[in-house]
Amino acid sequence: GVELAVAGEQRARLLMHLGLAYGERVRGDRSENVAHAVEAMRAGLKELSTSDDPELTAMIETNLSVALGRSEGGDRVAVLREAAGLCRSALTFRTPLRNAENWAYSQLNLGYALQDLASLDDVAVDEARAAYLEVIDQADAMPNSWLVGEAHHALGRLELGVARQSPEEILAAHQAGELDDSADKTQALAAARGHLETARDLTVDSPDRLRYGQILEQLSDALAQLGDDDGAIDVVREALTIVRPTTAPEACLNVARRLGELLGARGQWEGAARAYRDAVEAADLLF
Repeated sequence: GVELAVAGEQRARLLMHLGLAYGERVRGDRSENVAHAVEAMRAGLKELSTSDDPELTAMIETNLSVALGRSEGGDRVAVLREAAGLCRSALTFRTPLRNAENWAYSQLNLGYALQDLASLDDVAVDEARAAYLEVIDQADAMPNSWLVGEAHHALGRLELGVARQSPEEILAAHQAGELDDSADKTQALAAARGHLETARDLTVDSPDRLRYGQILEQLSDALAQLGDDDGAIDVVREALTIVRPTTAPEACLNVARRLGELLGARGQWEGAARAYRDAVEAADLLF
């Protein structure tokens, strides 16, 4: 179909959809599928080099940014800088006034790229925070509450990452004047819990059940680290009804393993064994 399409916008749109299909493809090697997605979307952008369709250009830029974020290998800093740059380019056209939903997609993906860059010490983590907070600030303009929920979800993941810093990293950053008291592990976990609980409430009716399950998975992580084992068990049990080995193996592996550990610590061996069976099945599928 791509070969028969008229050059320009029509071919660019088909190449974008081809890239999206590769990006979501379950069969085959994941890294190869994502590489094909990147290749197709780059070709789509090239088709628009002389186009006067900024809306389509912004759409492909944002989707290419997503594909780059999922890609593997290469110079990760360079790849993620490109992903962030594509979102910034899209945001020169996309605004909350023009289309709040489209703007939020690009803004959130900018945050994802910046968050990954922060994990590689290329930018400050506050840059990613700021990107997500802009979406929350525009909550009244959002047609779908789950977009705001995704911003809270992203902030929850970010704070979990801050909480996972080693004591040595926290001390070194504090001595260098790069850390304030709010980044203390306990406070970061409390912030993560708050954002993830808000995300859960805003996405409970979202049609994307896997996303909801991932929120529950990360909320259970925050609760367990805060010592709220009862709350973590309740949340993780709900998550395990959504993220199954065959639908979301990576999330299922994390959820099932955490439930097994929590139940095992209480001597509830039968329930722990059921959870570990799910974890083993998910690990096999991931392998």
